[in-house]
Amino acid sequence: MNEFIEQFLIEARELVEQGTADLLAAEQHPDDAEAVAGAFRAFHTLKGAAGIIDFAAMARALHAAEDALSAVRSGARPLDRDLTGRCLSCLDQVVAWLDLIAQSGEPPADAEAAADSLVALFAPDPPPANGPDRPTGQPDPVPAASAVSEAVDALLAAQAALLRGPRDEGFEGRAAAALATAVNVLRAAGEGDAAAELERLAQAGAGVADLVRAMRRASPEADGLPAPAPAAARSPQQGGLRGEEAAADSGARSLRVDIGRVDALVRLAGEFTVLMNAAGHAAALAERGEGRALAPLLKRQHGALERLVDAFQHAVLALRVLPLRHVFQRFPRLVRDMAQALDKPLRLVIEGEATEADKAIVEALFEPLLHILRNAADHAIEPAAARRAAGKPETGLVVLRARREEDRLVVEVEDDGGGLDTARIRAVAAARGVASPEALAALTEEEAGDLVFAPGFSTRPDVTDYSGRGVGMDAVRVAVERLGGRVALRSRPGLGTRVRLDLPVSILKTEVMTVEVGGQVLGLPLDVVVETTRIPRAALARIGAARAFVWRGRTVPLLDLSGVLEAEGSTERSSEALVVVTLVAGAYGGLEVGRFGERMSVMLRPMEGLLAGLPCLGTTLLGDGRVLIVLDLHELQL
Repeated sequence: MNEFIEQFLIEARELVEQGTADLLAAEQHPDDAEAVAGAFRAFHTLKGAAGIIDFAAMARALHAAEDALSAVRSGARPLDRDLTGRCLSCLDQVVAWLDLIAQSGEPPADAEAAADSLVALFAPDPPPANGPDRPTGQPDPVPAASAVSEAVDALLAAQAALLRGPRDEGFEGRAAAALATAVNVLRAAGEGDAAAELERLAQAGAGVADLVRAMRRASPEADGLPAPAPAAARSPQQGGLRGEEAAADSGARSLRVDIGRVDALVRLAGEFTVLMNAAGHAAALAERGEGRALAPLLKRQHGALERLVDAFQHAVLALRVLPLRHVFQRFPRLVRDMAQALDKPLRLVIEGEATEADKAIVEALFEPLLHILRNAADHAIEPAAARRAAGKPETGLVVLRARREEDRLVVEVEDDGGGLDTARIRAVAAARGVASPEALAALTEEEAGDLVFAPGFSTRPDVTDYSGRGVGMDAVRVAVERLGGRVALRSRPGLGTRVRLDLPVSILKTEVMTVEVGGQVLGLPLDVVVETTRIPRAALARIGAARAFVWRGRTVPLLDLSGVLEAEGSTERSSEALVVVTLVAGAYGGLEVGRFGERMSVMLRPMEGLLAGLPCLGTTLLGDGRVLIVLDLHELQL
């Protein structure tokens, strides 16, 4: 792919995101002329960009939406939910086209049918029957309503053609966008029931036949539509309608870097050159045998090198940062869709979207935040009638905010819903055997609330499109802890719930503790290490084939890391077991090692090639040249 197309893709995706945000803002605030103008500019600029790369079909479709938004700007028509849905459908189709361009490196040759359908979708509404401009008894012209109906059929057929494309790496994203377009087109055409049915089936992971029947009921032209393969293969909770998790996995392959950060690297390169020359001077002193002057010189140079390397690490990591806007901007559209599906008025407020963190952290936040927002919409926010009865505004409020606290990233999701029903949580936990009734009764309110993080736990008796499977909050904790973070939950009955994610700003530079196992030095992420201790072997208890020990009043399972990793040698010859106590996914565990090492800050290199599948966070080099492998205790099969 040439650089020209790459730049087009970067800018087009940014414009799609901006257009989506402005459309949703204008829908919430019809008098916001700036939001309408922003949406118009996004469509206009997208159209121009499509023309530059000779993608006439995309330009034609965007021109139709642009005309509609121009009428809104002039006051000739309102930006109602119907028109917003049509404009969003147009952007969904643009995203599908962009995915195809990213695959092939050039505009798709078969885009005319979808473009025709979008153009017809924005056709003006027909005049009323026997209105003043139509004499009685005269035959009807081809009404715009028929054009719209034909457009719906053609656009659904175009999405079917897109889904019939190759099952390659980009298929999942294209399938999700095509399915989202189909649902939005049906809604815009007044086929709300058909759209809801198709949406329900897609989120439930329905098979080919059911999806085809749903599409056929809406439009005969959709006959033969194959289901997107990933939706049927994944679990229902993972298979969201718009392919949210797939979008998160795709990730940006390029970054826009502020010139000031590049200049900082250039300055550091100059300082490294000075230090290199100083090292050459020290080497000359050593050759001449001037050892007395050498020692203090090397000490000064080591201190300068340490400061320079630290500055260099920060400068390099700064190149990888992204604003949280990169992930936050996806959620207003999703919350809008959830509000419609759940028939709950919802308002999402975003704060701190300019906060920056490492690209890998930002992109990995999408899935846990999606689960939290789903729970807030489905569980926490009450129906409008219940909110009225409680003296609350009918529209539920969800706040998504981010900020930096020293070298940590804090992301919070707070709602003004009903808060956690800890009595019900205890009852469900008792019914499912999570703990004894006595133990559950002894829990504090905060401890009872933490039960929602247990695997498979859900207070909902039935499964909906958004909850009930018990994987949401458990998945949040696992995903956040895999990034070296922690999750905390605070609830106030009747007032709302706040979920706080505390994360590192970067996962490439991390604090580790080294241990020795069978002659191999390994690293453990310091964020999962609680403490190190020595346990007399007489205090170790056998439980079947496993071992355990009592630590601070709790029974903790113990695993010999040399046995798990099939390393040479045995640790059982000593009278004491050297144990690293860890806390992973809310569970305490003990790892027996051969020797405790030291704490150090390292820059990790990702595992690549044949080593990519190993349960490791990455590698780095020790001062003596040995390779340090840092284990990922979340992935290690213990």
